[in-house]
Amino acid sequence: MNAADEESKNGYYVLMSLSLCVLFIRYNMATFLSSFFPNYAEDVNITSTSSGAIFSAYPIGMFLTSLVATRMIIKMGLKNSILLGMLLNAMSILLMGLVPVLFGENACKIHSDGSLECLGLQIGFFVFYFLSGLLGALAECACFVALQNFNKERRAAMVAAGSMACGIGCMVGPELGGLVYDLGNHRIYLPFLVFSVVPALLCVPIAIYFPSLQKIDPDKPTGNMSDVLTWSFALSWIGYALNGTIVATLDPTLETKLDDPPFNSSSTVVGLVFMASSIIYTLVTYPVGYFSDTRWKGRSRVLKFVLAISMFSLFVCFALLGPFRLGPSLDLKSLDSWFSVSVAMAFKGLGSALGAVAYADLIIGIAQDDEILQATVVSLNNAAYAVGWGVGPLIGGGLLQICDFSGYCTVIAIASLSYGVLLVVAPLFGVVSKDAILKDSADDGTHYKPLNGGDDSKEENTDNIIIA
Repeated sequence: MNAADEESKNGYYVLMSLSLCVLFIRYNMATFLSSFFPNYAEDVNITSTSSGAIFSAYPIGMFLTSLVATRMIIKMGLKNSILLGMLLNAMSILLMGLVPVLFGENACKIHSDGSLECLGLQIGFFVFYFLSGLLGALAECACFVALQNFNKERRAAMVAAGSMACGIGCMVGPELGGLVYDLGNHRIYLPFLVFSVVPALLCVPIAIYFPSLQKIDPDKPTGNMSDVLTWSFALSWIGYALNGTIVATLDPTLETKLDDPPFNSSSTVVGLVFMASSIIYTLVTYPVGYFSDTRWKGRSRVLKFVLAISMFSLFVCFALLGPFRLGPSLDLKSLDSWFSVSVAMAFKGLGSALGAVAYADLIIGIAQDDEILQATVVSLNNAAYAVGWGVGPLIGGGLLQICDFSGYCTVIAIASLSYGVLLVVAPLFGVVSKDAILKDSADDGTHYKPLNGGDDSKEENTDNIIIA
């Protein structure tokens, strides 16, 4: 290997390392509220529905940016997109910590029945958390684009590596947030201060060492997105969004269960419970990405089945966590214990990790060197999870206000089971596209083509086709 090749190789390893660090920090900031904010919200009389709305603000902003991220990345380049996104994300988190000062807890209205109404706090937390998701999503999308271009033959595996970094961030974030909140004697501003300084500091090595890669050429020939947007695509996209929705319902709700007897947990312990699912997610995500690039590559029906297993895993999670209750004849209340909670969170992590196969299904039909279409699908994939992540806390908080925790979990468990069954039966009715074939070409790179009976598939030389 000559010096130029060695330098190029080192540059890409730096790219990968810094991209993974950005995603890790990004999901630290996305999840650190989970272990302490519901408790604080209850103290200032913010309802579970309003708390759910605040948790939803981040992914709603993330979703909106994901829709236009491709154009922004093409115009600004990967490095500048990451720097701008992280700096603005850090600023938004800092301002969120200053909400009690800016809007004032003392400005809360006291009603005749003694209850508090802190509308200013609710609006302030919502707005700045929304801006955090909106502005920071640009960095996230840019990192995923960078990772999949790091190894074009293992796109799903590299995206899975990014998801694994996100999972570790989700694992560490709630625990660190709860720990800082407890150590700071429940000073609400302190966790926000800590989690705003770290991403700002990370921008220094990014500015110095992140490779200045050539911008994506907007005039480069690209595939037609309309050919990719099939019913099969929609089924996986919705499944990934629903996966995110179901998981996110726990953000504003789980602490309320663990605060009550027989658990009586602190914010630190709640963070550890969230960490349990993130550990499983982290361990499983990359192998899922690897198999998506090898054994399951181009096999849409197999990927749909794995996605169905993810939904069945979430069914088990909520059935145990509730516990499941469907009348006197089917009530698992006797299973309510720390053991059942631990097993449930393990299944939550497994279900989230298996949901990562959705990306491999979404990119079927896209050439390896089609950077624009890849970036578009990355953004749509990011948007799918953001949709679920945004809607989930609203649904969780709303259901918890309508019924008790067990009833809420029963509804979510039934929804998970229903969509899992749909994913299993859909191929039987021709909804899922046929498996792809792998065209090996030295000229245009590996390219997937659906077996749709089109003229292109008929003209292929079968000597050069390998069944995926």
